[in-house]
Amino acid sequence: MMNRLVVTLVLAVLVVEPVCADGILANGGFELPDQGGANAPQWRSDAGTVKPADETPFSGEWCGVVDHPRADVSTWVSHENVPVQPGLYVFSAAYRNPEGARILCQFNYYADENRKRAKLQAWGRPFRCREIATDDQWRRIQRIVRIYPGTNFVCVAFAVRGEPCRAWLDDVYLAPLSEARPGEIVNLALLGEGRSWDENTGQIVLQDPPHAATTGYWPWWDGLYAPAGACDGDDRTYWVSTAPGSDPPKDVGVQWPEPVTVGSVIVKYPNREVCPDATDVELQIWADESWQPAKLTSVAVDLDRAAYVYGVEPVSTERLRLYFSRFARERVSVQELEVYADPPEVEPADVVRNFHYERPTEPGPDRATRPKLLIWYQPKRGRSSAEPWHREYASAIDQDGEPVPLERRREHMRRRLAIEREAGVDGIMLNLGFNPLSPEILREQMQEDYAGTGISGVEHLRAARELGLDRSMPMLYLVAVLGDTWSRLGDGVKTLELANGRKFLDWRDDASWGLALETVRELARGAADAGCPGVAFDIEAYTTGIDV
Repeated sequence: MMNRLVVTLVLAVLVVEPVCADGILANGGFELPDQGGANAPQWRSDAGTVKPADETPFSGEWCGVVDHPRADVSTWVSHENVPVQPGLYVFSAAYRNPEGARILCQFNYYADENRKRAKLQAWGRPFRCREIATDDQWRRIQRIVRIYPGTNFVCVAFAVRGEPCRAWLDDVYLAPLSEARPGEIVNLALLGEGRSWDENTGQIVLQDPPHAATTGYWPWWDGLYAPAGACDGDDRTYWVSTAPGSDPPKDVGVQWPEPVTVGSVIVKYPNREVCPDATDVELQIWADESWQPAKLTSVAVDLDRAAYVYGVEPVSTERLRLYFSRFARERVSVQELEVYADPPEVEPADVVRNFHYERPTEPGPDRATRPKLLIWYQPKRGRSSAEPWHREYASAIDQDGEPVPLERRREHMRRRLAIEREAGVDGIMLNLGFNPLSPEILREQMQEDYAGTGISGVEHLRAARELGLDRSMPMLYLVAVLGDTWSRLGDGVKTLELANGRKFLDWRDDASWGLALETVRELARGAADAGCPGVAFDIEAYTTGIDV
């Protein structure tokens, strides 16, 4: 469980007009309030400083300077309540951070201005990436973000992490893709559609969809590792092709609604093990109604960086693809395909990677001898939370905001459990939340409705055990107390207070333990009903000084 203690630096709400050509968030200048007027961004912080400055900005005359004071906490800079509507948006920002520091950018999605979470939009995703370039040079990130129905506001946030330092932000921009300012999108792949054309190429699906493939839904399904994952500007997603067969040839590329001029291409692979030999992959363009080899001016490869950079004689085309005639391993995978109009401006060793998969150098033990593994399990989070079918399971509403039938949610639940089982997980810890004083809430989740899925916790655990995750058990946070249960605490009960003011129940104290005992008994009853081998607790005693 990650330490959630952070120091938050808040950029005051920016009053915006309706969507315009300059974007609903376009504060590249970082004007001082008295210079930019009432609508200018205003920075404030209780720890460290965030201020406009003219220290070599990325563009214009001003940039934002963030003083990050402590290595043990993150320094957050955020812009709250940016109004959005369903559709595709382009987001970009420039950042500069010194050696030893990292900048993470994150979107949070809300249904209203009171920060009620948007059900259909995955928490903190699909946009969250940690930039790893730390060479004290300006870098730019650019993503296409899809906003789903029910999301009316977003929070755009940056976190500076690592050793105390000074970092810089500039040219933060958010606008509907259809209204982006001219020249804003430099990676042309973001303007197109990820595609595969070869007959032997298909998307991975773990089983047939549990519902009919309709025109409105099928593009949303599109497999777990669809071609779109290679053209979305997010290094955490990628394209893999092993269906309907695993033999080459395979292809992946991008198609545009109208011709674009191509001058260079950057290809990022997940790691060096899947990097093909330069003779086994061909960059092709669509011309004269057929695929033809692109006329290359240069090819540069860095296997440690798992990056290829192609220089191309400028050509206008509506389609571009990578055509693989042979694999380095048993399959091919592309993490990101970037297309630019200009000639190559970067060496492969300098390609920015905001997520780089590192495979073990030695094989792990086989299943019979390796340690048993349990995972923390909660519908709205975890590694599957960005998948379309998983959104239906977690939110109980489909892409159009309509209720999802219970049986389909059950199939989604079993699918996620099957994914974990295939990954080698031996059991799940079903997260029942921060309610050590609320046996009623725990009983409701275990017997009726776990985490808003409409499926009981007992059914979750039984399904896991049926699928072979036989070490599955319910899990409860033992120390945290929600606001609506503080009234049960008496004067004799001991609590612990963190540096951020949050109070925990001191379960080592007999009186405190007595308050939690009924909830623990309820937890044990539910575990026994589901046939579990035990129960799990998370005491989450970070920085409290509890000796455990």
